[in-house]
Amino acid sequence: MLMRKASVFLLIAVVGLALVIPTQEAAAQQTRGNGDGAVTYQVRNPYHAVANCGAHRITIDGWVEIKRVESRSASGNSNYAWHVNGKGIGVDQFGATYRWLVNRLVDTHTSGASYQRVEVTNSRARLIGQGDAPNYDWTIQTHLTANANGEVSARFVNNGGTCVF
Repeated sequence: MLMRKASVFLLIAVVGLALVIPTQEAAAQQTRGNGDGAVTYQVRNPYHAVANCGAHRITIDGWVEIKRVESRSASGNSNYAWHVNGKGIGVDQFGATYRWLVNRLVDTHTSGASYQRVEVTNSRARLIGQGDAPNYDWTIQTHLTANANGEVSARFVNNGGTCVF
């Protein structure tokens, strides 16, 4: 169980790093405002990871595309929405190949008056075996509410799957 938690943290950290550290390929980043206080950022980065799926150790190469939309209202409320979408190819130590897909949605809302913060995350990653190779998946859902002092007042985490990414 500790390994699964560490791997979940690692996946979140890797995707988080992709959000923070753009590569040269990210030079095509787009930033635009639409006049109502909303700003959109979009970047595409290469991705490399290793998934431990039972007896299979799968090396994944692909890309992740990250889109972030942020907005603020006149009353001080703010909203940040992230969408991470990734695709790639994986190969295990036996030579079997896999299609890799990941989809992560994060929505963060902060109330201007009370500074209460709510964050909701839904993530799913899949390795789809080609030929006789098995399929693997991983999902996580989180809901976190924090008060103005940063103290967590509500927390929900649900994760599971057949593979540790």
